[in-house]
Amino acid sequence: MVTRVEEEEEEEEDRPDTQSQRSMRSSTLRREAKKQQHEWLKEAGGWEESNSSKKNKNRHKDLDQLSDRKYKTETETETDTILDTDRKTRDKKDDEIEEQRVRLDQMSRCPGKCPLSNCDQMVFPTGLLVHLLHKHSHSGTAKICDVFDHQPIRLHFDPWEYQCGQVHLLAILMFGGVDGKPGTLPGRRYVCFPNAAVMNERRRLEHHLPIMVLICKTTWYALLPDKRLEQELVALNSDNAAIYVLWLVSPALTKNIHYTMTIFDRSYTHSRSVIRLIRNFIHSQNPSEFLCQEQNYMILREAEVMEFLQSNNDHRVDDDQGIQMELIIHERPDACHTPRLKIKYLDESNDIESYQQPKHHKFNLLQMPRIRAKKTKLNRKPTANASSHILKRGKDNSARSTISDDMF
Repeated sequence: MVTRVEEEEEEEEDRPDTQSQRSMRSSTLRREAKKQQHEWLKEAGGWEESNSSKKNKNRHKDLDQLSDRKYKTETETETDTILDTDRKTRDKKDDEIEEQRVRLDQMSRCPGKCPLSNCDQMVFPTGLLVHLLHKHSHSGTAKICDVFDHQPIRLHFDPWEYQCGQVHLLAILMFGGVDGKPGTLPGRRYVCFPNAAVMNERRRLEHHLPIMVLICKTTWYALLPDKRLEQELVALNSDNAAIYVLWLVSPALTKNIHYTMTIFDRSYTHSRSVIRLIRNFIHSQNPSEFLCQEQNYMILREAEVMEFLQSNNDHRVDDDQGIQMELIIHERPDACHTPRLKIKYLDESNDIESYQQPKHHKFNLLQMPRIRAKKTKLNRKPTANASSHILKRGKDNSARSTISDDMF
């Protein structure tokens, strides 16, 4: 049985709500809906922000990976090119050395007469250094010194000490390639034969190239091919035709070696300079036999010698008397090559912004480039129809004049 209290409660539930209750309920529902919507929007915005941040991070990571990959590829290509060039140069040097070795094996090892006039001994190419050190290094006139590629060396000589027609030794040079690089010694690179029979402290000169600096006083008549006529002219007049011949000789070489010889005085007022090749010592060293056939020597006239000596009178030193000489050996002419700088003029650049004015100088509008002044270029091409352009300009000028007349 249903009690009365329960019936009253059911009646209250079935009873319609009043207006105030309905409004309160709707406001609470609206508030809860807004709160829920705000939470949803907040969650959605945070998700979007998190997604965007993740996307940005991924994008930065991808960009970093791309930049790293690009840098790696660039460095790899650079290293590959460097390695390729090094390999090519190494292969080229190896081929050159192999070619020189083959040439050296094919060269003759026959002995030759000593180039000096007072020595008749026959010397092998491998024994020239020992012969010079034992027989001709003790004379007071010959100087022994080491010389390297592209490094100058100073010598001096007194022309009055030499007899006419006699070949004299001025200096003995030990050429050692590039300074500080033992691998560039001529004997190790098959440029010449190694020196034999070098002992004790001279063992270091085994792969050096011995070079002799020779000088001979003769006459102009030695240049004549007819030797009978030369002898007749020398007998008639030999005092006023004296010349001095200077040249360099060495054992046989597998490649040409040049040298620069410069003759000058101590005051640097007179000088003579030539670039020549080193001669083979096996060939004849008599000036009357090779002057008319080749040019690997320097000739000084007696008048030039007098000029060099007269300018030295005011600056004479006891240990450096006579005429000064400078020698430079050039085995590799490309060793001192300097690339030419490419000069780029202003009119070659089309970008006017690349032209920067000096800060210490102020330009006015007339001195600035015409493009900055909004003027046409001076090197512009002519118009296709110049007459129409001139007529159009004339019409514009007439129109301006009529307007000005109307104004007044």
